[in-house]
Amino acid sequence: MSQLLRVSGIAVPVLQGDASHRPVAIGEVERAEDGTKLVSRRTIKESFKIKVAHQSPTDGIAWKKLFMGEGQTWDFNVSLYGSQGLGPSASAGTPVVNATAKFGAGGCQLTATTGSISYAALPAGGAKWTVMLWRKVAAGGFDHYVVTSAGHKWINGARNDGVFTGWLTVTTATGTVKLDADGASTTNLDDLVIFPFDVPDAWPLNIFDYGNGTGGATPTPFSRLAKLDIDGDLVDPNTPSVAKTVCAGVGDVEVVSGTLNGVYHQAIRVLDVELEEG
Repeated sequence: MSQLLRVSGIAVPVLQGDASHRPVAIGEVERAEDGTKLVSRRTIKESFKIKVAHQSPTDGIAWKKLFMGEGQTWDFNVSLYGSQGLGPSASAGTPVVNATAKFGAGGCQLTATTGSISYAALPAGGAKWTVMLWRKVAAGGFDHYVVTSAGHKWINGARNDGVFTGWLTVTTATGTVKLDADGASTTNLDDLVIFPFDVPDAWPLNIFDYGNGTGGATPTPFSRLAKLDIDGDLVDPNTPSVAKTVCAGVGDVEVVSGTLNGVYHQAIRVLDVELEEG
């Protein structure tokens, strides 16, 4: 593991010297008169305090909203409803939960040419957004797309603002995201994520590697907000079940001097974050 802490595959830029980890025992540990340890502990919950460092106000907003659970995900395993219970606002060609999936039990299948599905998942009138999903056309493999309101695009973790995404339409006035099928072939979607902010440039490659199982890891979908998968060097490798955390608190942004990624900066913005296993 090369990162101190990762949240849903995204390497967290922790300010050097500002990370703490505290296991919280649930239950009691006592000793009998002869000194025998009596443990009634049911489990251990992991707790982290970190300062997330960034130099761009836009990046700071993204990190804060991620930790606060802003955004929605759709795994399409059993229904067309997402992590916050949001179903389609419109559809065409009868989208179905289908066995062809990148992860889990199913993906959303769209009928060739006419198929589409729409979600009113963004604040009406909001100017910032990101849409991420795995998309498969006909007999091809799944590709991972990330598209932001700034016009930045990634496919399979590589920045490519020219890649065709004409099948994606975001109507900011109504906050609606529409996904169309390929013009000639059946299309399958999986692991759809919609954020009300632009993701930082470093995130898409991390998320693709996480979902693709790069380096021999298990391919993993982006977790359902507001619960986020957590791993990294701070997590005990002997307790791999410690994978789910919820954000316990997000503090104010401060400006400090310090070291980030081995480089000293006079002014770094930091966000105080507490993460606790859910």
